[in-house]
Amino acid sequence: MSELDPVTFLIATELLAACDTSSSHRQAALTRPRAISSPTLILVAQGGEDEPGSSDCFEDLSLRAQGDFGADSVRIAFLHSDSRSLSDVVEDLLSHRIHRVRVLPLFLSEADLAAGDIAMEIHDLQEKYAALEIELLPAIGEDARFRRLLWQMVRECALPDWLAKTS
Repeated sequence: MSELDPVTFLIATELLAACDTSSSHRQAALTRPRAISSPTLILVAQGGEDEPGSSDCFEDLSLRAQGDFGADSVRIAFLHSDSRSLSDVVEDLLSHRIHRVRVLPLFLSEADLAAGDIAMEIHDLQEKYAALEIELLPAIGEDARFRRLLWQMVRECALPDWLAKTS
């Protein structure tokens, strides 16, 4: 199992923080802006704008990443959505002369049926746009650091309240 590169992992951990509405410390872990020199990262999630509330944490994450890395650093696409599909996002990037992208599926497993849909869509995009350089990253749940983070969250939630306050 391969691990995600550090920037992708930091963005993924920001995703969890952005989705944690009960947290009183929702500060960005990434605080130093820099010019974007790497490919645009496209986060692909289930749901979308046509499902109320399902994209809020992803939108927050995207805005935070754009503030830290630049306007075209991170985009959000939704699988099986009428708006902002992976194809829509790639075509928009191509219209802005951005030809290098990385796709991070926000799924817990490569075995997820949706991951196969993403691979097929990427194949179709590569055939349609010869200048497009696109890399499909492992699903976020395949990364050992993400699994450790999930374990930590499960552990904290499973502890009795009196014990969680002392640990």
